[in-house]
Amino acid sequence: MATNTTVVNSDNTVSNTTVVQFNAASQLPIKLAGSHNFTTWKAQVSMLMHGHNLFGHLDGTLAAPPTTLKENNQSTPNPAYQIWFRQDQLVQNAILASVEPTLASTVAIAPSAHKAWTSLHTAFANKSQTRIISLQDQLASITKDSRPVTDYLRDIRSIADELATAGAAITNVQLIVRILQGLGSEYKAISAAIRSRETTISYEELLLVYSDSDWAGDPTDRTSTTGYVTYLGSTPISWCSKKQRSVSRSSTEAEYRAVAAALAETNWLTNLLRELRFPLKAIPRILCDNVGTTYICENPVFHSKMKHIAIDFHFVRDQVQRKEVEVKHLHSADQVADVLTKPLPRASFSRMFDKLGVADIHTNLRGRKRDRLGQIC
Repeated sequence: MATNTTVVNSDNTVSNTTVVQFNAASQLPIKLAGSHNFTTWKAQVSMLMHGHNLFGHLDGTLAAPPTTLKENNQSTPNPAYQIWFRQDQLVQNAILASVEPTLASTVAIAPSAHKAWTSLHTAFANKSQTRIISLQDQLASITKDSRPVTDYLRDIRSIADELATAGAAITNVQLIVRILQGLGSEYKAISAAIRSRETTISYEELLLVYSDSDWAGDPTDRTSTTGYVTYLGSTPISWCSKKQRSVSRSSTEAEYRAVAAALAETNWLTNLLRELRFPLKAIPRILCDNVGTTYICENPVFHSKMKHIAIDFHFVRDQVQRKEVEVKHLHSADQVADVLTKPLPRASFSRMFDKLGVADIHTNLRGRKRDRLGQIC
């Protein structure tokens, strides 16, 4: 709230000056309680004062005018000082209303808003810096260990948010490096792929997932095998070859279960990259070589034929309908995940290995050794 005050200057000119009043309950909802929230409280008060061009009352740059004016050897009250004093008192009152009762006396006994601001800054700024150092130490030492990756990411996010609130925000690059450092050796592939990127990651590049199954391939219990590979650009970063827990009554059902497993991995990678603050441009794409499975994922008409599948696998259909993922058909000859589910002819096996980027390092080393020997000879 602002009020206009008429001031008669020493040269008898008249000017209007605005005196700003504050509603601390709505404009300053965060109350200063100690060093743990001093930085947040300070930012709140600073933004409000800057918004009204009154921050000079806090940092001392808007000094008090003389209290009196002398004219013809006579002293008269200075109207400019009276206006300044009124505004300074209102600023100090706003600070007083935004601190806890235990700190109110520090503000109340100060002769001006600047002195009150300085006293609070002296009392809590150093302790706030100690808090920042403590948070940075926590961030530097945190690791995933054996806990779920979601808990690990949540803890890092919490520390990063606290640092930002305390005025020591870390950059996106620093946050990404910190997350990757604490993931552990099992995430080495995705860590290396992200570190080597020079451009932003899009879903079209990252979440290109090949999904396949070997229906009833186990001669002992006739369970099927799930296999999938997830690519980051041309680099495979996540893969799986695992027996399904229950027997599938059709190849379509086995493929559907494989797609569900691949989608679960895709969702996890999606959340990880969001935490890493990489731009996401398109929805994930899962490639499957079973036409019936792609129809079931996209067309609700076919769902009645699959009621015997456990309900938890139908989250695939729900995400397809919400346009969060798409399942597309792929010719079996191009199905990279095929190598993870069943024995293949030598030619097909070698071709899939080439697509996966797998190389025999021992052969390469032997070849290099022969080259070096040839150069010596």
